[in-house]
Amino acid sequence: MRNEEGRGASRSEKTGTGVRQTGTETGTGVVSAAMSDEAHEDWVPSPGHDRNRRRLVKRDFVRVYPAGWVGQIVRWTQFMGSAPGQPRRGFETVMTVQSFDRMYEARTRHFVFDELEYVPEEEGRAATGVYLSTTWQSRMRELLEEVLGMDGAEAERVAAALPELDRFRLDAALRFVRRATAPAEVFFFAESLVAAKQHPKCARVKKLFRDHATTEDKIELLAAWAFTDPYRFGTEAPFAARHVMYADCIVDTDWITENWGEEDGYLGCSTAVRNLGSLCPCERWLREKPAAIDKALDVLIGHLCDMRHSLVHESWPVFMVTDPLPPESSGSSMRDCYPCAPEDLDIFRSYESGITFERFKTIAAATVRNHLVAKYA
Repeated sequence: MRNEEGRGASRSEKTGTGVRQTGTETGTGVVSAAMSDEAHEDWVPSPGHDRNRRRLVKRDFVRVYPAGWVGQIVRWTQFMGSAPGQPRRGFETVMTVQSFDRMYEARTRHFVFDELEYVPEEEGRAATGVYLSTTWQSRMRELLEEVLGMDGAEAERVAAALPELDRFRLDAALRFVRRATAPAEVFFFAESLVAAKQHPKCARVKKLFRDHATTEDKIELLAAWAFTDPYRFGTEAPFAARHVMYADCIVDTDWITENWGEEDGYLGCSTAVRNLGSLCPCERWLREKPAAIDKALDVLIGHLCDMRHSLVHESWPVFMVTDPLPPESSGSSMRDCYPCAPEDLDIFRSYESGITFERFKTIAAATVRNHLVAKYA
């Protein structure tokens, strides 16, 4: 017996399922019980039919009603009733439909998903941005060029070398950061490529920037933030915010004496005005002591990880960057605070930021680009 698509079907097709099972089907393409003798090699298990009684299989594209968005069937499970010793449960088919930004679980007990309608493959791929392998590679190349600024040859090599899971993650990450409007989203973008389902996440993000940011970008990041010592909420906050390299710079007394004169307590840190003639010695010292850059960068990324933690886990809004520069302005800065000790939520740290969102995003994208080229190209 053959169905309307020309595929072999089991004897139980008369019941509308197209499948004879005694266990659970997870949608992986492996049936948990034997098919009939009439099944063919190209037979594919089906969870049921759409609202027009068209047979559906995994990876079909469907339109979800009443919302009307298009997604792809990514998995399905059939529960065949209660197992011995388990709570009573009736027969049910659960099918998961997913697009780039949505997920929906359709359920039925009679093999017909009334809220789903089959969409032809070409239309479905155009609506969801899901492409076959060769088109995937072409689309990935375009994203790498657009979002990360790769040249054509680099993008081609990276797109061709990516394993399937890494390609899927990178595609989602690039689309995500392309829409990013907040610095935390940029931080998540970088984190997703090196620390997804891996710990410690902060150590992996530190390594990403330490190994793949350029020296100039590292120095710009280090000059862009200054922090106070931690303090208890409700007490007087320390006024002076210092660059993370300030402590090492200020104890380099020979250098300070030679370049700034005697230290009299008036050396301040500035994130808004970056020039080697300012009252802040940190950037100039760092340029002359390149061995100190990565140590300071690890401390800075650690503080940014604390900001991410306060936003995600403590629901404490953190601005992280300053507002866009006013016209004809040489710089601007923003001062804010955040809880910095997960074990004691009354402990805060104030910070000053002189980097804009767009500049932070540009540096993060360049760092990720260097990482991908080094890893895959």
